[in-house]
Amino acid sequence: SNSNSNSNSNSNSNSNSKKNFKNSNLIFNCKTQIERMYKENQLKLFNSGFWSFSRKTQQMYMVLGFPLDSVFSEQRFGAVLLNSWLGQGMASQLYLKVRENLGLVYFIHSQILTFLDRGVLLIEASAEPKKMPDVLEVVVSELKKIKKNGLSLSHLESQKKLMKGQVLLGSEDHENRMQSVALNELLFSSYKTPDEFLKNFEKVNPKDIKKLSSQIFDLKNSSLILYGPQAQEFKSFWDKLVIS
Repeated sequence: SNSNSNSNSNSNSNSNSKKNFKNSNLIFNCKTQIERMYKENQLKLFNSGFWSFSRKTQQMYMVLGFPLDSVFSEQRFGAVLLNSWLGQGMASQLYLKVRENLGLVYFIHSQILTFLDRGVLLIEASAEPKKMPDVLEVVVSELKKIKKNGLSLSHLESQKKLMKGQVLLGSEDHENRMQSVALNELLFSSYKTPDEFLKNFEKVNPKDIKKLSSQIFDLKNSSLILYGPQAQEFKSFWDKLVIS
């Protein structure tokens, strides 16, 4: 009975190892194929421009997107810290400025999505349609300030402390830890401890953030989507903001 149990356990272990190898190999092959297609100009990196969807809604919704590098890029660590300061939570720059100080929006936040081939930083908000021009103006103004000034050392250090707290608290949750192990094995073929992972954020300095914000927040390479009443009428207004 014990020998049968051990045999089944070994066969299951070998089967799981083969599945993990296949999954890891599949991701590597996808990454290689995507890179080849980019080089051959078969894929476009990012669809910049203005899109509108006119609907009879009480609120108008906006999503402003900027292209980022893939999940494999070292850029992502600085981008995460920049995004955290910009629009993550009630103490973020956009939340305090656009909602708390000016009362222009119902909600506003930013987020980062990274994929095998590319990534994107999104700024999302909803407001009364008549207030949307002011929302866009303030958001663009804040992005220009970040491009010009970057983040101070004190602001950057506060984001690093916040990130450290989030990572360490997350590591206490079994489900989060298992997801972290799986993603690291599949994408990077190795597991990094929370302390090893956090060292990547410690390397980021204010010069890195300033350089990164200048690269990311290029309005001419951005993509704006508006959803709400007479959304198409905002195109000329947005075009003027982009070139100003």
